[in-house]
Amino acid sequence: MKFLLKKLAFFFLLMVGVSVTAFIFSNYALNHAHNTVHSQTFWNESLQYFRFILELFQGHFGVVRHDGSAVLETFLLKLPASLELIIPAILLAWVLGTFLAINAILRPGGHVDSMTQILGDAMNSIPVFWLGLILLMIFATGLELFPVSGRLDYIYEIKPVTGFMLIDTLLSSKSYSGEAFFNALNHLILPVMTLTIIPLSYVNLQLRNGMKEIHNSAYIRAARSRGMSRSRLIWRHSFPNAIKPVLDGMSLQFSVLITSTIIIEYLFSWPGIGHWFLLLIKQQDFLALRGVVILIAVIILIANIATDLLNYLTNPKLRRE
Repeated sequence: MKFLLKKLAFFFLLMVGVSVTAFIFSNYALNHAHNTVHSQTFWNESLQYFRFILELFQGHFGVVRHDGSAVLETFLLKLPASLELIIPAILLAWVLGTFLAINAILRPGGHVDSMTQILGDAMNSIPVFWLGLILLMIFATGLELFPVSGRLDYIYEIKPVTGFMLIDTLLSSKSYSGEAFFNALNHLILPVMTLTIIPLSYVNLQLRNGMKEIHNSAYIRAARSRGMSRSRLIWRHSFPNAIKPVLDGMSLQFSVLITSTIIIEYLFSWPGIGHWFLLLIKQQDFLALRGVVILIAVIILIANIATDLLNYLTNPKLRRE
């Protein structure tokens, strides 16, 4: 309970900082865009800020200028499209990263281990937009294996129910729902593949190094001398202990993943929050951007708290402190 209260207090302080920053920069951008002289007193600015905070607590995060829609409503409509990229990317990164790390323990110095290490080092230094462009050029425009953009071909008319295209195609009563599902899956592969590279390199590198260090420790050698099987050593000792440092750094990785999602969505014309966010910047809709920034910060902080809570529940040392 104490741990959770500490995290909630941290969440509150960060949200205050985010809201103050968003308010100051949006006001500055508006004044600069309209060439108005900033002559308001600190007291008037403070009153505007507290009025802004009161509106946030009432669920009013602003209005989109070009169509008059509520920011919160549009954000929630576009959130499933972004999650449809982020969730598979995280799951694939953990599954593939774990598989490659265990392979490095079972076959150290093998072809897969060496290739994974080289590719991991290379992927950590490649900008995500450049990687996305390369994949588009090779697999979309070159080999024509995958579509260039969007979530679904225009020939399919699927009524949104959950906002997740894969689920909505299966829930659809249309005769082509199965065909539309595979079409939506085909649209998903390239952006998810691009986005998976970021957490995959981190998970694989951290797990690989952690498991190798633990696997060469004294108590593992003692357990091996007593006849304990290799699979039991890995799954009961090496993996559970190596995963804790990975969870510690996942909060930062999730923030990087959100930033990368914004770029990937714009690159693949994916109608999620990131694509919408960049369009609002292009339109210079600073009041709507202020609300979107706060909502994105809420998502990131909730994900960070969930990651820290998972780390707390799986780490007895933290529970004893």
